Amino acid sequence: MRVVRLNMDPRRGVLLMTCSSLLFALMAAGVKFLGTRFPVAEIAFFRSALALPLLVAFAHYKHIPLWPRRPYLVLLRASLGMTAMFCWFFALQSTTLVTVTLIARAQPVLVTLLSPYVLGERGDRRSTWALVAGMLGTI
Repeated sequence: MRVVRLNMDPRRGVLLMTCSSLLFALMAAGVKFLGTRFPVAEIAFFRSALALPLLVAFAHYKHIPLWPRRPYLVLLRASLGMTAMFCWFFALQSTTLVTVTLIARAQPVLVTLLSPYVLGERGDRRSTWALVAGMLGTI
C-alpha cells in the first residue's frame, strides 16, 4: 500500500473549494439550460460519459487500480450516486436554481440531524446549538 502525503496549505484548500463551488454552479446552470431541450436521462448520460475518460486518465496517472477489491460496494455507491444525480437534475428542471442550491447547501445539517436515527450517533449540547445555527444560516 502506498502512502499519500497531503499538501497542508490552507490557501490551496480554499482555492480548490472555491473552484469546486464555481464548477458545480456552472454545471447546475448548464443542466437548467439544457433541461428545456433534452431529457434528464440524456443530460445525466453525457455528463457521466464525458467524465469517464478523465477519471480513467487520472487513475492511470496516479497508479490507482481500476478494479476494486469489493466491487459490490463500488456498484452500490455508483448506483446511489447516479440516483442522487438524477434527483438533482430533475430538481433543477422542476424548481428554481436558488431553491435547489439552498437545499443542497443544507445537506450537511440534514445529514447531522439524521445521524442519530440512521447511524446511532449522539451529539452533545454544543453540537445541538451548532445545528440550530446551521439551520438558521441556511434560511
